[in-house]
Amino acid sequence: VYFIPPFFPETIKNANDEGATTIIHGGVAHYKHNYTMKKRIGINKKPSKKYKKSVEQSDYVFALSSFVKNTYVNYGYEDKNVFTTQIGVDTDRYRPKDRDDDVFRIICVGNYTKLKGFQYVIKAFISLRLDNAKLIVLGKPAKCMQKIVNQAKEKQNITIACQQNPIPFYRKSSILIHPSLSDGWGKVVT
Repeated sequence: VYFIPPFFPETIKNANDEGATTIIHGGVAHYKHNYTMKKRIGINKKPSKKYKKSVEQSDYVFALSSFVKNTYVNYGYEDKNVFTTQIGVDTDRYRPKDRDDDVFRIICVGNYTKLKGFQYVIKAFISLRLDNAKLIVLGKPAKCMQKIVNQAKEKQNITIACQQNPIPFYRKSSILIHPSLSDGWGKVVT
């Protein structure tokens, strides 16, 4: 039985009691890793008891990246019980477009919260003072990110934009940065 997301401890226990094999979806890092990362950035929110129990009762984890797998193994899952899948990218839809300039464009896409790590990219970009470079951040900022967003808006070579179709931006970009502290494989990549 496959659970997405793993918030069903009673169902997992019942399935295990009936002899079924249970697998949880590992879209993000192990909850203990996430809690450690959240504490580091000033978020003191513990994972729910249901989530923790679901993770602890499941037979296997289907991880979306080797990063996620490693967090589960580091927190007690046996390596043989955590499977990693490689999610593909539609290269017909996401392909570079010929550009008419030589600007080095960096793009970050997603809802930017502290756990997504956008603050690190913005601060690094500002401190590097790159010539002929532009940072484009697409998404919706959380209230906790307003200070760094305001600092970024003051810079001419940084664009902060709300949710838009990212594909035209992807095509004109030199690189996509996905700085999340916990995502296994962000939706913005696929």
